[in-house]
Amino acid sequence: MRLVFIILLLVVNSIAFDIKLNNNVKNIDYEFINGEYVTSENYSFNDTSSILVKFNEETPSLINQFESEYNLRLEKVLIIGYYVYKIDSNIIETISNISKEQNINSVKPNWVKYKKKR
Repeated sequence: MRLVFIILLLVVNSIAFDIKLNNNVKNIDYEFINGEYVTSENYSFNDTSSILVKFNEETPSLINQFESEYNLRLEKVLIIGYYVYKIDSNIIETISNISKEQNINSVKPNWVKYKKKR
């Protein structure tokens, strides 16, 4: 009985979502640990993290349409071409949906290297 519970707990806590890097969709496994999403590559982010978006084509009308469709607030534009957005909705769901967009080159959380809490 205990083994079944442990396996069920592992299945429930291990989830995946899609990001997009250089026009390639990549499925990322993660676990929810102490209020943070921690990926299998040992990066972490949370519900208040920003997202990084890079466009294939940057025109003001396309960017405005994109921002209104996903209810994003621009924080800054990085010199390497990424737009940093704040979101009010579910970060995992938003990134997965944006990764399906044709005009998006890359979309990912603004994540950091995970440091285990002691």
